[in-house]
Amino acid sequence: MNKIKNNPDILKLGGERKRISVLFSDIAGFTSFTDKADPAEVQSVLEEYFSEMTSIVFKNEGIVDKYMGDGILAFFENPPNGVTSAQAAIKTAVEMKKKAEILNTKYKEQKRFPFAIYVGVATGYAKVGNIGPPEKVDYTIIGSVVNKASRVDGAGKAGNILMDEETYFFVKSDYNIDDFGKHSLKGFEKQVQIYCLT
Repeated sequence: MNKIKNNPDILKLGGERKRISVLFSDIAGFTSFTDKADPAEVQSVLEEYFSEMTSIVFKNEGIVDKYMGDGILAFFENPPNGVTSAQAAIKTAVEMKKKAEILNTKYKEQKRFPFAIYVGVATGYAKVGNIGPPEKVDYTIIGSVVNKASRVDGAGKAGNILMDEETYFFVKSDYNIDDFGKHSLKGFEKQVQIYCLT
């Protein structure tokens, strides 16, 4: 709201091209859980998961673009304090993983399913802003970096925080990170180099 107050032009249709970091997170084994669980229990888990993870995104100056089933799509612009969007996104991912571990302990005590998340982060250029027809406008992001974050997320296993090479460049001195190899990702002609936070 402060951004809009200081610069109303960001509400104009079409958005603007920006370098951002995109974070995609979803719950491991969630399809199997929904198949077995009562809908009220599924709703309870999702509400707690969305609430806890969204708070972490907001705390790190991120924007939640949308919820997709059990997935969270968020993005980070470069904040004014000198922290890069990639650093903000990976900090968020680490905090989300820690929160997932706390939820897992809680759910185990409640005899629920083992709880873990996948997280993928990609950095690159996207159109950011109010996009869509005049009848239905969304403040959202468009670009291959969005698809890449989703595909990177899917390349790992439960508990992994994976990132592309562009994200790795900005955070490699801040964390212990392993080479996860090159992967063929749907929608990308060339193999994508992926790194895994340890």
